[in-house]
Amino acid sequence: MTMTFFQCLKRDLRFGFARSPMGVRPRQFEFPATWEERVRLVLESPDNAHIPRVPGAGEVRGDVQIMHNGLRVRTDSYYGPEYTDMLMRNAGVHEPQEERVFAEVIRALPEGARMIELGAFWGFYSTWFLSQVKSGTSLLVEPMKANLESGRTNLALNGVEGRGEFLQGYVGVLAKHYLEVEARQLVVDTLIKERAIPHVDLLHADVQGTEVEMIRGSRESISAGKVSWVFLSTHSMHKHAWCKRELTRLGMSLVAEADLPESYSFDGLLVFKRPGAPGPDRVEISQRPYLRDRR
Repeated sequence: MTMTFFQCLKRDLRFGFARSPMGVRPRQFEFPATWEERVRLVLESPDNAHIPRVPGAGEVRGDVQIMHNGLRVRTDSYYGPEYTDMLMRNAGVHEPQEERVFAEVIRALPEGARMIELGAFWGFYSTWFLSQVKSGTSLLVEPMKANLESGRTNLALNGVEGRGEFLQGYVGVLAKHYLEVEARQLVVDTLIKERAIPHVDLLHADVQGTEVEMIRGSRESISAGKVSWVFLSTHSMHKHAWCKRELTRLGMSLVAEADLPESYSFDGLLVFKRPGAPGPDRVEISQRPYLRDRR
């Protein structure tokens, strides 16, 4: 369902004007309506061609499935059977645009790099990071106990559980379907101070709509140069535009972007780096031609 004029105006006043890089306005955009449409978009992404696959990628072998990079994950641990089938059909890739950039970034990170993953869910990105970065460590933050256990299982399947720490928590305000969760509300700046973390090489966040609150709570660390990379999933065009402006204002440089209409996944994507941090300055990921597709 598209937004009404007044809904859009209200968000313009709250977050600022939004328009995607390819000219799509919020009132023109609709999220994928079905699982089938979401899977179709993933399979159509041109970025798939830039992601190497190991032999057997996507195969289900009993209770584990093989990802594109050889990592093993518990079967059905990512949204259940529908996405298990998608991973089989797409040879172990679930977010082509983001995974293309992530592969290029972690390749450049130094030994002993630190990652914080907010909204860790099944722990895939932390598992990948820990498998590639020598002596790297990751703090995985997730409100749901079941998801925490899924992440623990997937880290253990790949022999990196000793370098991952799990914390039941969240940023912002939890959605209504999380009301039964007993988790600590977190602010990134406070978390970094409490744990005396000198530097975060990679801050990865998929916080289900609270990305604005997450960035507001990270301002001190980002502006002080304590964060090298930010990978941010966005959940509305207005929030995407706000986060893009704010990260730029805080002195970070845009490396890759797919606003929601141009995304081949359900979420939008912003990738920023601190100037001078190791890794690529720009990754030109594909842009879904949303308006053309809707004609």
